[in-house]
Amino acid sequence: MDRHHAGRHAALLFDGVSSLAERRLPNRHELDAAAPDHPVYIQGVFGNWGKPPGHSALNSCGLELNNIGSDTRPRIGGVEIEVDAQGAPTGIIVEHNNRPTVEFDILPAVPRFGFTDRLEGVRRSQRLYNTKGTTSIYEGHGSAAETISVYRRLWELNELTIRAGLVLSPSWNDLTEARRIMRDWLPSARGSGLGDRWLRVSGIHIAYGGDPVVACCARAHLPDTGWSGFVEQAVSPSDFREACFLAAEFDLRLHTIVGDQLHEIVPVLRAVNERHPIAERRWVIEHVGRARPEDIRALKELGVYVTTIPTYYLWKGGSKYLNEADGGNGVVPHRAILDAGIPMAIATDNIPYDPFFTLWTTCAREERSTGRVIGPDQRLDAHTALELFTAAGAALTFDEGWKGRLKPGFAADLAVLSDDSTTLPPAELKDLSCLLTIVDGRIVHDVR
Repeated sequence: MDRHHAGRHAALLFDGVSSLAERRLPNRHELDAAAPDHPVYIQGVFGNWGKPPGHSALNSCGLELNNIGSDTRPRIGGVEIEVDAQGAPTGIIVEHNNRPTVEFDILPAVPRFGFTDRLEGVRRSQRLYNTKGTTSIYEGHGSAAETISVYRRLWELNELTIRAGLVLSPSWNDLTEARRIMRDWLPSARGSGLGDRWLRVSGIHIAYGGDPVVACCARAHLPDTGWSGFVEQAVSPSDFREACFLAAEFDLRLHTIVGDQLHEIVPVLRAVNERHPIAERRWVIEHVGRARPEDIRALKELGVYVTTIPTYYLWKGGSKYLNEADGGNGVVPHRAILDAGIPMAIATDNIPYDPFFTLWTTCAREERSTGRVIGPDQRLDAHTALELFTAAGAALTFDEGWKGRLKPGFAADLAVLSDDSTTLPPAELKDLSCLLTIVDGRIVHDVR
């Protein structure tokens, strides 16, 4: 994805099947005509890179291999098997969920990603990220054991070209098992974790909410995690509260996605803090959507860190915030969080992986379909936004003492850009490109 097409490439995924001449996928009969003797499966587009619904298609062999017939009923809500006038499947499956679940639910015969596939996937993605000037990543959403194993293998082979800070994505079934695993099996993830300057694992991601049926179906396929690299969770408010207490008890720093539920998470953090002070533990509240002023003040008092994914909430999904009473100033409130003195970093969430698009979103805060600005008072200048994208992120992995800044004694990680982002008009930020990327003094990308 080059710099001239970054925005348009991302937008193309919103069109789905409507971008096809027939405005639909081929049905089973049309696929049978093309491949009568081999199973065919056309995978639907992942919702995070577009907008649901996603459409998948199978031919008759594919339907038969997966035992899909007139009486097949998906277990997961939001999955729809299209049928003809006689009630027979047409081969088209519609996924209305943002994260695709259809393969976990009704397509067990579809080949899964193996360890080698994921290893090659990370090799390729490293190169893509390096072309955008990325030298370090932080995955706070949590990484499954299989995913961490992939990074560990690349570390062993000395093939990492991006420094990786990972968080554990647990697969325990209940709080009793969670206590035992935290106590007996996760000492290496306590505190600042274990690792070196290339790979570090620290803390656990505990979800707030989730669909129990989705979690059950997905876990049945482990170690495969489908499109993602984490384990699906379904955690009730009461279990979340208890899991937070356990994490504090065993010095496992918490990472949790709050979205628009920050006001529900803050009371839990306050309760935990009364028994186990968390101010020095660097707990991370992630993917902040709506945030009330009183909750922002609470985060400052508690000493937690914050991450945001502005492209997801403001540009991609901003339509639901267009009519906020305060004009959207309480949505991804970067300025308010910074003014409160809360450590914060911004991220792409891989939607798209181009940091310059997210840099533009942070400064412009324009919603995708209307171009309207969400929360004008929360816009940042490019210099501040760039700081949040670079140096600020080092603290998430306890590395602010040796990386993230260009100064003596710090790691030789740097990117040479096509222009000075601090002097460009906001509209031109997404047109930036990276000319040269150096990690640990080694060139990993060069356009020359």
